[in-house]
Amino acid sequence: MATHNPIPTYFNPEIAPSYKGTSFEEIANSYNNGQQFSNQIQQQQQQGILAQLLAKNTGSNGSVNLDNVLQTVQSNPNQSYQPEMINTLSGLIQQKRAAEMKAQQDSIKFDADTNKTYAETGKIKQEGLGKGLENSEKKFGALNQVWQSAALTGNKSNVLLGLNGAVKAGLIEPDAFDQQRQIIDLMTPEEIKSYASGISFGGAKDPAGILYQTANNAADNTTSSANNVRTTNASIYGTNVGADTADKNRAQQGQQFEQDYALNQQKAYFEQNKPIDFQTGNDGYQYAVYANGKGVRVLGGDGQPIKVQAKGNGAMSATAQKELFETADAVTAGTNAILNLQDALKYSAKAYDGLGAKQRASARGMLGGGSEEATATAMLDNIVTGNALEMLKATFGGAPTEGERAILLQLQGSANMPRTQREAIYTRALQMADARVKSNQGKAESLRNGSFFRSSVQAVPQNTFNLFD
Repeated sequence: MATHNPIPTYFNPEIAPSYKGTSFEEIANSYNNGQQFSNQIQQQQQQGILAQLLAKNTGSNGSVNLDNVLQTVQSNPNQSYQPEMINTLSGLIQQKRAAEMKAQQDSIKFDADTNKTYAETGKIKQEGLGKGLENSEKKFGALNQVWQSAALTGNKSNVLLGLNGAVKAGLIEPDAFDQQRQIIDLMTPEEIKSYASGISFGGAKDPAGILYQTANNAADNTTSSANNVRTTNASIYGTNVGADTADKNRAQQGQQFEQDYALNQQKAYFEQNKPIDFQTGNDGYQYAVYANGKGVRVLGGDGQPIKVQAKGNGAMSATAQKELFETADAVTAGTNAILNLQDALKYSAKAYDGLGAKQRASARGMLGGGSEEATATAMLDNIVTGNALEMLKATFGGAPTEGERAILLQLQGSANMPRTQREAIYTRALQMADARVKSNQGKAESLRNGSFFRSSVQAVPQNTFNLFD
């Protein structure tokens, strides 16, 4: 039996250099494959969790509320894969919004293209939609304007109201309104704001100025707020000052009322009880003196008794000096009145008398060749009404007696009275003027030499009384 020798095993030096172990690239590939496998497992886990959340937030109509899912993930700090899921959900929401916006834009563009085609081919009916392209552009512009109204609020009601108004105005068709309403129902307020803001940005020269406050606007608002504060403070200050002023005015008005009331009472009393004279008593106050020897203190403009001179003081006060000047003027006026009345008596003897005397003298003068009687009548009337009457008023002063008041009234129409009657009036007026002149002369002399105050003590007894006590 033949013996087979085994194949000898030996080291082949040609093979050794060609042997290679596991390379770094292979190790890296193996690691990447493992990492990919791990990521796939994590993705599957994330998808499982996300699927559960999506199922919980799916409505009866099959629509998924991605915003609620995102809010759930964000509000749970222990949520597995939270950052990755937030990114995934945010991307889905953006895709959804972009798809909805694109669908709307495609729909509007489709309508516009369709109407444009009809308009170009001349098949559109004039009595219906009008020119298709023009109507489409108007509809597109009207829709954009309605959407822009919600750019800041995202209010669905605002958009629906605007669309309803556009339908009534004939800017869009009812079908377009229904289509827009379906889109609005699917959108959240934030989505409406986002879409409307995009329209606003696309059609404005300065979009940021429409939706956002600029630095200048912020500064203007700050200035306006500061101005409002200053205006409010000024208003409060003005109110306080007005209240203080009103209080002061009420106090002054109350004081003035009391003064006026006292003066009115004094005036009414003097009209009913005419004093015969006004003198200063031994207490320095001015009194209205009556025939029975009693007197009433005279009140000044401030409602207080007039104090001409303090008791025992021989110097003349400013009030006494004023009284002296008034007395001297009354003496002068009385003297002139006497001279005028004396002239009136002379002219009365030659002047016309009786009813129409003045008119007859005037007519005679107009005819020319005036007579002595006409001239005397004109002179009489001029002297009496132009001179004597005014002088007597100054002589009698502001508080004439009843007799003096009556004589003043009678003098006014004396030229047309019978001669004997008017001369009796002139004579009576002379007597009154003379009496006043003598009284005022004596008073003035007493004021000058200081005896007036001493004599007044005798004229006004100690049992004087005050009307307002």
